[in-house]
Amino acid sequence: MKRLSALFTIVIVFASFQLIAGNEGPIKKKETSVQSITIKGRVVDIDTREGLAGAEITVDVPGIKAFTDLDGNFEIAGLSPGQYTLVCSMISYHKSLLENIEVKKDAEKIEIALEEIR
Repeated sequence: MKRLSALFTIVIVFASFQLIAGNEGPIKKKETSVQSITIKGRVVDIDTREGLAGAEITVDVPGIKAFTDLDGNFEIAGLSPGQYTLVCSMISYHKSLLENIEVKKDAEKIEIALEEIR
């Protein structure tokens, strides 16, 4: 019985040390400085300035692309600050390549004008 009592006391002492050592306050998440930025813009016909629905905008990041809505508006989310190349294409229009587009917080809306193939 004394052995069981001594063993129980040792277990309690070690358990209390673990509780004290592990109590370092609330868990803090590691903060990252990477921002997620959204590019917003509009694709229009170069002559009529009307929005083009269904145009495809791709970014030089694998898997990131968007399509314009009925008014020609688009949004591409999940980008980090930096420079990107955008390619805009649509059936019966010439492809447009926009290089070195600076993506940063509070960026202006981009307008892409496509010329119809004649």
